[in-house]
Amino acid sequence: MAIHVRLGDFAPEAHSGDGDWYEFLPSGVLAVHFGNGVRSSEYYAPGFWRQVTSDQRPGPPPADPAEWAIAEAPY
Repeated sequence: MAIHVRLGDFAPEAHSGDGDWYEFLPSGVLAVHFGNGVRSSEYYAPGFWRQVTSDQRPGPPPADPAEWAIAEAPY
């Protein structure tokens, strides 16, 4: 599941791949963590990131990846 982050006006979008996850820190900082064990986490200040698009909820992945998907609203 991919995470797409729209950044400030002149910055390119940030993308991630399978096994990656994101979270919002109490101060509004967006943290993107990479599941490959090689790439370090990236942190974006509240005024720098504009939008996060993903099929997964924020937070670390559960043991069963099927639980990661966001259920559709019942309407």
